[in-house]
Amino acid sequence: MKWLRSSLFKNNSDTFVFEENINVKVEHYDNSLKDIRDIVVSGKLTRGGQDKIYADLLVKGNFEMISGKTLKEVVVPFEIEEREEYVDKSVFAGEEVFDVNLMDMYIDLTPLVNELIILNIPITTSDEEELEMVSGNDWEVISEESLTDVKEKKESPFAALNGLFKEQ
Repeated sequence: MKWLRSSLFKNNSDTFVFEENINVKVEHYDNSLKDIRDIVVSGKLTRGGQDKIYADLLVKGNFEMISGKTLKEVVVPFEIEEREEYVDKSVFAGEEVFDVNLMDMYIDLTPLVNELIILNIPITTSDEEELEMVSGNDWEVISEESLTDVKEKKESPFAALNGLFKEQ
């Protein structure tokens, strides 16, 4: 996803629309992430004067992960919307800049797309997963609702003392 800037805005158009399928390698990520598939990056680049280009992106795809609950592979779809501004390097000539996307003869969206995907890798998977093994030898998985019900039903040995000392 790298284009020569001079070829982007032909025919006096101020926008360049694109859609590309890309591949992302997952070797360097968390072991629970098995693959990132079906990634489609679409959007438009808009001219913002002589030395700026605005990138409106939509990144869609699927994370294939190992569930922390069931230890099975699950597919987690994702959709990321982002708007970024790219500025020509010559504007900041000789200065050290941070948190600014720079471009020269080319505009390259690949590092931005990779960063967006990395930042959106889920830590946990969906709560909609069904747990197959809900009990074992001397243990069982209970929901939060049933835990609060148990707490409410459990009577305190000091329940008879309720109301004995009234606060004024």
